[in-house]
This record gives sequence, structure tokens and C-alpha cells, in this order.
Amino acid sequence: MNAYLFDVDGVLNNARSHKINPELITILINKLLEGVPLGFISGRGLLWLRSGVVKVLENYLNDHPGFKKNILDNVYISGEFGGATCIHENGIRKEFVNKEFTIPEEVKRGLHLVSFQYSDYVFVVTEKQTTFTVVANEHIKEEDFQARKNDMIEDYKQIIAPYPELEVHSDRVAINIRYKKANKGYATDMFLSWLKEKGFAPEKYIVFGDSPSDLEMGEELQKRQLPFEFIFVGEQSELGNTKPQFPLTITKGHCDEGTLEYFSQNKAYEKF
Repeated sequence: MNAYLFDVDGVLNNARSHKINPELITILINKLLEGVPLGFISGRGLLWLRSGVVKVLENYLNDHPGFKKNILDNVYISGEFGGATCIHENGIRKEFVNKEFTIPEEVKRGLHLVSFQYSDYVFVVTEKQTTFTVVANEHIKEEDFQARKNDMIEDYKQIIAPYPELEVHSDRVAINIRYKKANKGYATDMFLSWLKEKGFAPEKYIVFGDSPSDLEMGEELQKRQLPFEFIFVGEQSELGNTKPQFPLTITKGHCDEGTLEYFSQNKAYEKF
């Protein structure tokens, strides 16, 4: 049996939609019915993941009374780079926040002040519980955000300078201040521990990502010498100068279309 590990944004949806592709919901449910474990690892906050992923799966089962809700016991969801998790036990949802990753209030105040100075460019994501995140305003062109990003990063670094355990992490349209330990490699390690606790011993891991930070999932599996295939559904240009230490399967389609492409080609796509 294989285990599947997904990033969420840009893998299950696309830039035009913040909702999971309905065809992928069918595939995910299909896998759960087969008893296959699924992991979802994201930098998104747990509140967003509850609405965008967890309830989507729960509602699907509510709409299909013939399916047992305890199939969700084989779903592991990690948000905020491992700072928050959601699982089900006997079909009942349980959520946890890692208090070790909670940013001190005095640091948050300083980060808010810096963010206010750049409010023409970014807004603070208030839903997160362990990570401080700002995202580019929708009306701002990406190139304008990129032009100011380095200045913002330097200002944030000054705020966290007395806290060596914290770091500034950025991607295309967001900046995160988080604990250095909180990353997708750490979240993958937690997923593997959860699998072991449940008695799973996958023959292979199928990993889906669309950005360089998602490669951390593959790096953790490689470090543990576990067999895996990494499906990259993002634009190849997103990798830039990043040189993965393992092979990538790069889909022709991108985002959710690339994920669908993989499942279609591997005959794992079945409509109910």
C-alpha cells in the first residue's frame, strides 16, 4: 500500500480558486475507501484548513450516507508548517496546536508595527495561531510586492533578532515569521510518526508539491531512506536555482490539473 502526501494550495486547487477541485475530492475519497492513508501539509492556518479541506471531506461523506465517516481516521492534516494538526478518531474531528511554536506577544507587537508601515502592500493573516504571516494585497502587482519584499524582510529580521529560534521565510506572495523548527520537513516527520502509531507501513510515498518549500517533504523522506515519488505540479520556473537532491516527476498541467493528470495516467481516477 502507498501513502499520499499533499501540499494544499496550488496542488488541490489553482490560483483562480481557493476550493479543492471537485474531481480531486472524488479521488481522495476513493483512496480513503481503499484504506489508503492521506497526509496534507500546508503553511495555511488550521482555521482555513478546517474550512477548505476538513469540512469539504466531512460534507462529502454527509452527502453520501453509504460511506462510513470513520474513513477520515486515515487523514492527517498539518497546518502552519507543523504548528497545528487535525485528525479524526472514530470519525470525530480533533485539533491540536503546538504551544512550543507560539510566537511571544512582544514579538507579535513589533511585527504588527512593521506590517502597518507596509499596509499599502500587505495585510496580516489573523487566523494563524503559531505563525505570523503577511500576504500581498490583492490589488498589488506581484512585481511591486517583490520590489518591497526585501525591505520588509530586513525590518522583520530586526524585530526577531533577539530570538535566534525564529526565522523569516518568504515565498512568491507571502512572508512568514516562524520557529526554525517549523517547516514541511518537521510536519512530514510528524506525519510519519502518526502513520507508525496507526500501524501503517507504506511501501511507497507519493508526494505532491508546487513550490520549492514543498521539496522539504521529499528531503525528509530521503533522509529516512524511504521510497517515494515526488510529483511537481507547479511551473518549472518556480524552482529557479533550486536543485533537488532527488528526481521529480513534472506534470504537463499545473496545479490541480497536474494532480488530476497524475491520477488519470495512473488509472487511479474513478467517479462515484
